[in-house]
Amino acid sequence: MSTIRIKAMGCHEGQVFLNLFHAIFPEVSAGDEELIETLWCDTNAEQSMTLLAKDGETAVGLTHGAVHDGTLYIVALGVAPDYRRRGIASRLLDYMVEAVKDLKVTSMRVSDYPYGYILPGVVQPSGIAFFTAHGFVTESRPVAMSRDLGGFHPDSKVFLKEQELRTSGYTFDRYGPDDLLQTIDFFDRCMPADWKDIVKVGYSRGNSRQNGICCRDPEGKMVGAAFYHMVGRDPCRFGPIGVDPETRGLSIGAILLHECLRMQSDEHLERSYFLWCHEDSPAYRMYRKVGFEIRFEMQVMSREL
Repeated sequence: MSTIRIKAMGCHEGQVFLNLFHAIFPEVSAGDEELIETLWCDTNAEQSMTLLAKDGETAVGLTHGAVHDGTLYIVALGVAPDYRRRGIASRLLDYMVEAVKDLKVTSMRVSDYPYGYILPGVVQPSGIAFFTAHGFVTESRPVAMSRDLGGFHPDSKVFLKEQELRTSGYTFDRYGPDDLLQTIDFFDRCMPADWKDIVKVGYSRGNSRQNGICCRDPEGKMVGAAFYHMVGRDPCRFGPIGVDPETRGLSIGAILLHECLRMQSDEHLERSYFLWCHEDSPAYRMYRKVGFEIRFEMQVMSREL
């Protein structure tokens, strides 16, 4: 019987890891370039590690983790189908825990690392069963949603609401490079801490030219913004979107969403999708109204160390 070795990924084994990743996680749409940026160009981790399980010279399992603010985030952990039920995944997990024992890590979370996550939770039933067996508990169940863009037409009620707000002095303008600093300030002021970083990374990649819409109140203050082709490298991917809490209830979010969908449709994209939403949230209800359907459900899981 062959002996499975667990080792740090060698500098020449990047493509080996990527090929195995795609085979294990077919639901992840990220291409090689986006995975490289997400996993190995992360500037927020205090420490990160990429491990391979190898049968001879063949890679049969993998994991990648990032330590941030006292938590080990397991960004990816999986084993090739023919090698499952041999304890390889458990050994990969144990190896990661051992590697961070001197870093004052107090907890582990599966995948919802706020900086450049691939998926914000576990998708495959086998993965959920594995982490449950290792003491992880489910904290929430976010969903990924999408809608086809063929024949898209903005809702007439949303259009009328937009006209009403424009009459009262609000503006809805296509995002341009001159809006960058105000957009960063808006997300920093009104949204979670990492959202402004998404805008910064999108700008550095060249993704944030005119693929968004910004709303300003009658005084010229930005109170909402929405984008597509900002996260990752897929123009079909919608987000981020945000509205100033002080102006919520005016349908600004619905207007921004409709405008982005219209722009995606004008580019002849087949669909629009995003990866993070909770079914009990106002955002979920907004997406459902415009025709988004659940693609799959994930589980955010955690465990104390």
